[in-house]
Formats: sequence, structure tokens, C-alpha cells
Amino acid sequence: MKTLLLPIFILLSLLLSGCSGRAPKPSPNPMQAPAPVAQPHAPVQQPANYQQQLADALYRHYEQWRGVPHRDGGQDRSGIDCSAFVQMTFRDIMRRQLPRSVAEQIQLGRPIDKRTLQIGDLVFFKTGRWRNHVGIYYGGNKFIHVSTKRGVMMSDLNNVYWANAYWQSRRLVSPEELVFAPFDQAPCCL
Repeated sequence: MKTLLLPIFILLSLLLSGCSGRAPKPSPNPMQAPAPVAQPHAPVQQPANYQQQLADALYRHYEQWRGVPHRDGGQDRSGIDCSAFVQMTFRDIMRRQLPRSVAEQIQLGRPIDKRTLQIGDLVFFKTGRWRNHVGIYYGGNKFIHVSTKRGVMMSDLNNVYWANAYWQSRRLVSPEELVFAPFDQAPCCL
């Protein structure tokens, strides 16, 4: 009789322990693949004021290049075009390699609404039937770019010309991924 009572006692103990407040595990569906287990990872450590630091680095970079004339295909201080300036800025300030042309740069990242622009986002414009233009959002509705008439400069997105020419914005780097070179470690020029 003791041998019969022992298994019944164990079975009752297991059943009663199921009422301890834990939800029972659902039985797996053999037709459904098991859900992947999320692997924890360490968050990227960013300074609390990284957007301000990025703005400061971009402004100092802009100050070094302000007024450098526009030149189609140019890539240095004797003349530079908009996509080369964006490519060089991302390389020097944010340590990101971008392709050389506007057509290639517009394929990067993800499109974002103009109202959600953050420092470092790219803004694109249609400036002619076959011409496109790119700049880097600086904040405060301003962007840094290379004007065909005034060279490297800062402009306002609300300016009538730019507001009418605006095409789209793209975010290449999420704030969590943003890593940029401190300005004093970034190379100055090509």
C-alpha cells in the first residue's frame, strides 16, 4: 500500500505546486518554430549631451570650411561639391564612410519626416530638372551645405527657395549608434 500511496502523494504535490502563482508554460506547438530568445546586450554609452557635442563639432568643422567655393567634382579646399562635403564631414566628424554622390547617399539610412529632424540628418533637395542637392541638418531649422554661388554655408530650411526645393530627409545613424570623433581628434581637411 505504501508503494501505491507514494506516487499518488508525489502527483498531488506536483499538482498543488502548480497553484503557487506562476503561470503555466504553454505547451509548444510542434508546427510552429520556437520564438528566438532575445540576447541582452550592453547599451552604447553616449555622453548625456551628445547632440550638443555633435552640433559643436559640426559648427567648428563648418567654420573651417565656410566660404570654400563650389566646384563640381571638387573634393578639397580649392573647391568642393555638396556630396563630397557631406562625405568628408561624415568621415571626419562621425567616423562614417559614405558614398560619393547624392544619388548614392539618398539610398542610405531611412526616410524621416522633416518635423523630426535631428542634428546630423541629411536633407535632400531637387534644385533642377536633373539636379539634386544634399546638406547636413544642424538644428534650429538650419543646414550646412555647399551653395553653387556662395560655397560652404549655412542656410535656413524655411527660406523660400529651400522650402520649395525640399525633397526628403534621411537618418543614417540612430542616436543610440551615434559615435563621433571629438573635434580635436578629427582631421581638418582633405
